[in-house]
Amino acid sequence: MDLFGSSVQIQHTVRSRLDQELLTDAEFDAFVLDYYRSVHKRFSGGMDRVAKTNLLLSVIEPQAVLAALSLAVNRPLSASDSGAVELSAAPELRPQPIICRYLSVLAVGLGVSLALFQAHKLSHAGPAKILPGPPPGMVCLSGGNVSIQTDEGVRRENVSQFCIDQTLVTVQRYQECVKHGACTKADSTNYWGKDDQDYTAIYSTLCNARFPERLNHPMNCVDYNQAAAFCQYDGNKRLPNEAEWGIAAGGQYGWPYPWGAVQPTPERLNACDARCVAWALRHGMRWKIQEQSKSNIIAVPHDGIDSERLLEGDDGWESTSEVRSKPPNIYGLFDMAGNLRQWTTDMVKHPKDGRVEEWPVMKGGSWSDLRPAHVSIPWRAPAPPTLRAEINGFRCVVSH
Repeated sequence: MDLFGSSVQIQHTVRSRLDQELLTDAEFDAFVLDYYRSVHKRFSGGMDRVAKTNLLLSVIEPQAVLAALSLAVNRPLSASDSGAVELSAAPELRPQPIICRYLSVLAVGLGVSLALFQAHKLSHAGPAKILPGPPPGMVCLSGGNVSIQTDEGVRRENVSQFCIDQTLVTVQRYQECVKHGACTKADSTNYWGKDDQDYTAIYSTLCNARFPERLNHPMNCVDYNQAAAFCQYDGNKRLPNEAEWGIAAGGQYGWPYPWGAVQPTPERLNACDARCVAWALRHGMRWKIQEQSKSNIIAVPHDGIDSERLLEGDDGWESTSEVRSKPPNIYGLFDMAGNLRQWTTDMVKHPKDGRVEEWPVMKGGSWSDLRPAHVSIPWRAPAPPTLRAEINGFRCVVSH
């Protein structure tokens, strides 16, 4: 028997949650439109709230609705809740015959290829459960099977139980490691590529270790080995692999983003918005999306034209944000999209100067990202392990 007993009890639980957390009909309709658009299209003008709820739960598995509701109201699942969310992908999110939903939701920035990848992933993966008894500052997850999109295609991986940091590692935590002699000091930025080298001095001013008031900001400007050394110091932890990171981000639920299927907004994450554009212009440059490139932006001289941006509006931060400033995802993890890109242990081969190097994969996007795809769960960006950048950070994991 599952946590809520019979299917009748599960239905009752979900109905109660819908009534308690979506107080008005307008809130209920907006929730269904965001997460289950094909169901919303079947609502008629004469349907009351009960009839709409009946229709929703006749089409979508109640456990999936509970998971979506937790995301919609920014209330992470608790360890007790997660027992009710052992499910396959909800019918609304399966690849056929509703692939058009994905194409419409992901049309801006993500494109058809990502939509097809999500559809493939959904047919093979189910969500992880929250496990009890995590170490301080961590969340423990049950693992499972997850699909990873690579340049060679989709690969499946089985992930064992693991615990992961709730937040990116902060400046304060990293400095404690430096004081104990287990970590090297980090206060500068390295860049590669002629365009970035022109702005190294400017970008170095964004390294958080330079600012005493940023102890609760995530640690940036650390390379792969510095990040790994901190994790080893912090209770024999390690950097996550890409599959662990994907499960922690909520990829097994099938949503393109850690919060669901709706497009990125300033309320949900820290990415490039009006403040990041203002920063670039103050320093005599603008940021431009690189065409036909997996890299995100290129700095070009300021020519009176605003930088491109991902978010319309103001997310409240010029560069990085404090680690708990945006809502957590369904597992209670912060900044699984935006703020800083995150090192993982997965390596890809990268040709450079006539030789082939092993580069770690980074996940999650950063405060300066301009494309929706770069803050999505499937996105991956290889980076040289020696790179210390104002957009790179990390979190740690430990096997459970």
